[in-house]
Amino acid sequence: MCSTMAVQGALHSRDAEQGTTEHTSKATRGKGRTASGTGQVADHMTSDVSVVSPETLLSEALHLITAMHLKALAVYEGKRYVGFLAASKLVSVREALGDRFQDVRVREFMNTTMSPCSPWNLLSDVRRRMRLAGQAYLLVIDKDGKVAGVLSSVTEEEQVLTFWESKDVQRTRLARVEQDPSTGSAVPQGSIR
Repeated sequence: MCSTMAVQGALHSRDAEQGTTEHTSKATRGKGRTASGTGQVADHMTSDVSVVSPETLLSEALHLITAMHLKALAVYEGKRYVGFLAASKLVSVREALGDRFQDVRVREFMNTTMSPCSPWNLLSDVRRRMRLAGQAYLLVIDKDGKVAGVLSSVTEEEQVLTFWESKDVQRTRLARVEQDPSTGSAVPQGSIR
């Protein structure tokens, strides 16, 4: 059994300067955002993240990511951050390990090479660092060492462009239709004679 902690909020930079914290919900996150490539990490991260131990089974980690619709899990040993595990990595590991997946622990596949960022870091600097390292997601840790959220390496605009440029969308063509006067139903254009 794994123990987890769901994080539902983030620290804002102004609050940190004043020594207070303010938690925000997903509904209010992003209000007053700056352009997608500027500002601070806190303005662009998501607060949907859960914490697991390095001893958590990968199958339990996958269940958490799936059930909670997460992009990554923070890995803590006690109160100390030791790494993270991205959902995409977890899925590829499951495919590679097959049946062995059920018996493997998070510690064997967690990412420990890239240090987390802070909510107050400049977004452009952190995204540049992520792209150079080939990281799609990065954990955001506050000054007390607690998980504040997850940052994506791509902007919202890039995500939309990637979707529209994908082969699945390009292959999807809406058929031209016309109404069949005898039945009133839609039929492919040119099929009524």
